[in-house]
Amino acid sequence: TKASMELKAVKTVECEAGFTRVCPSGAAGSCPEGMFNFCPYNGSPAAAEDSWACSCLQTRMLELDVQAGLNPLGECRGECICMSGDMEAITKKQKPTFFGPKEMPSYCNN
Repeated sequence: TKASMELKAVKTVECEAGFTRVCPSGAAGSCPEGMFNFCPYNGSPAAAEDSWACSCLQTRMLELDVQAGLNPLGECRGECICMSGDMEAITKKQKPTFFGPKEMPSYCNN
């Protein structure tokens, strides 16, 4: 018998104008090519990878959440995410003088 293996291309989620691709972080914070890891609440990437599917989120809302240090998937979500590399510059935007580190709201820990 002769064995053969066929490799199939993985289709990348393409987002429409005004939307940005967001994916789960891989093991130890690895991200797909062209993406970077963002951890809300000054968190750290998990050792294991998350398994939800990539999606497209509205870019303007994503920018506001990233600037505030919040997870765009929801205020009570603490896991790191991967997002399109063109969003990385927004993480370096200067913050107001008295802007402290954001912590997850206490009501999220119920």
